[in-house]
Amino acid sequence: MAGFSLERAMGQMLECLGIGFYASILIIGMITWAIAMTAAYYQSNTTARRFRTITAEAIATIYQANATSWEAILTAQMVTAAAHEAVANAWDTNAATWETNATIWETMADEASGNLVAALRAAAAQMRARAADVRADVAGMRAIVAELRADAAVEKEPPTAHQKD
Repeated sequence: MAGFSLERAMGQMLECLGIGFYASILIIGMITWAIAMTAAYYQSNTTARRFRTITAEAIATIYQANATSWEAILTAQMVTAAAHEAVANAWDTNAATWETNATIWETMADEASGNLVAALRAAAAQMRARAADVRADVAGMRAIVAELRADAAVEKEPPTAHQKD
């Protein structure tokens, strides 16, 4: 009944070793799984961090491109204003030329006689009228220049995402 049996002891020992073996495999598997999950967590965290960094860089690039295009728009407005200013100055010179020509024709009319006087004075009046038209055009161009410069002064910064048209 309570006798020692080597065979029985060996069986129990082998059974314990088998259970221990399976238990050790289970423990090693659980440790491996824990390590794999930890590595996956850190990997996904690193990937998420990388993705956030790449996204932030892309957004920064978009904002930089927006600022650059805004600067280009403002530069174009200033170039347009300068071109209009140059044209206005040229037309102003043109008006002065018309006025000078009118003065010359009026001087010729003062020295002329007969029907020629009336014709010269009429031509001089037409030249003065043309000079007045040109000066009106110049005033319009200068108004455009003032508007372009005012827009450029107001729009120095590009609109943010929170601003609406």
